[in-house]
Amino acid sequence: MGQRGCTLLAFKSYNYVRNRCTGQRTYWICAKKGSTKCNARVVTDVVDGVEKIVLESCRHNHAQKVARKKRKTSTEQTPNTILIEKSGKYVQVQLKDGTKCNIVEDSDYTC
Repeated sequence: MGQRGCTLLAFKSYNYVRNRCTGQRTYWICAKKGSTKCNARVVTDVVDGVEKIVLESCRHNHAQKVARKKRKTSTEQTPNTILIEKSGKYVQVQLKDGTKCNIVEDSDYTC
């Protein structure tokens, strides 16, 4: 999935975005087309019940994608935080060095 929710195809270390579909054939364009004007394309088709790449055209005019560090989401814990479920939602609590957190069932928590 792309960052905007679109379907991506990863092929030979490049990402492609779905451009259009006709029948069982899908046409993909390079995900960097807008920023680098790359004309690389891939076509996939269903062959014997399996989606396969049937055509690859043009060369990329940019380097392959570089692996990036995964961003930390707000629900991920760090060594100084804990997650507490409260009323069906998770609350992130920041702990100071050496602080202990006492959690009592059916009541508020204190740190």
